[in-house]
Amino acid sequence: MATTKPSEIRLKDPLSDVTRRERRSLLAASAVGVTMVKAGLIPEKISTLGVEFSQVDQRSILMVLASITLYFLVAFTLYAFSDFLAWRLVLFDSLGQIYVRRRKWITVKEAPTDDDTLLDQFYQENRLRYLFALSHPISILRAILDFLMPVIIGVYAVLILWTAKVPVKP
Repeated sequence: MATTKPSEIRLKDPLSDVTRRERRSLLAASAVGVTMVKAGLIPEKISTLGVEFSQVDQRSILMVLASITLYFLVAFTLYAFSDFLAWRLVLFDSLGQIYVRRRKWITVKEAPTDDDTLLDQFYQENRLRYLFALSHPISILRAILDFLMPVIIGVYAVLILWTAKVPVKP
C-alpha cells in the first residue's frame, strides 16, 4: 500500500463534488438575499403580470429566501463536515503510518532505504524542508476558506433576511 505524504494530503482538495455544488448554491442564495436586503431590491410589483405585492407579500418573499438559504446552509454544513472528517482521517492515517515506520526503524536501529526516506533526506540536505512546512498553515487557511467562510456567509444571509424590515430601504 503506497503511503501518501501528509503534505500532499493537506494540499489536496478536501471537498467532494456534491459538497462543492451545495457550497455554490449556498453562496448564490446568500448573495441574492444580502443584495435584496442591502440594496432594497424586493419587488413591489410585476407590471407585466399585473401583480402588486403588499408589505406582507414582500416579507413572505424574504422568509422564503431565508428558508431556502437555511436549507442550503444545513445541507452544506452536513456535507462539509463529512468531507472534513474524511480529509482529516486520511491525514491522520498517513501520519500514523509514518509513526509506525519510524518506530520500526528505531527498533531495528538501521537506516531505512526506501524511496520516501531517501526523498526526505534529499529535501533536508537541500534545505527545501520549509516548503513542506508550509503545507500545514496553507491547509488551515484552505479549511477556513472552504469550510468556515461559506457557513459564516450563510448564517449572515439568513439573519439579515429574517430580520429585514419591509419595505427595505438601502
